[in-house]
Amino acid sequence: MQSSQGDPSMRELHTLAQLLTKRNRLDQAIAAVIGRPAIQGHIGEFIASRVFGIRLMPSASNKAFDGQFVGGPLDGRSVDIKLYGKFNYRSHHRQCCSLYPLTGGCAPL
Repeated sequence: MQSSQGDPSMRELHTLAQLLTKRNRLDQAIAAVIGRPAIQGHIGEFIASRVFGIRLMPSASNKAFDGQFVGGPLDGRSVDIKLYGKFNYRSHHRQCCSLYPLTGGCAPL
């Protein structure tokens, strides 16, 4: 029988634990910047608010929308913001008229 250090499963768990420790540190740093937990939705809302001039709702759990445009032709209009990974957004909003996805990078069509 192999020792736990020689067991490939245990090596994988150890590597995963190290990576999760790093990710937790990154999540803490991101949360300090955006003022909300570092989850995909909050990160997308923060980016969109800065790029498109959106005032986010004080509560991240607002059910109707995430924020409102400030200034410009959409001033006062509400917006629901979504951030998808590279390959996840296409199937979710095929019926949408105005979809401007923020994705993790360029995805082949």
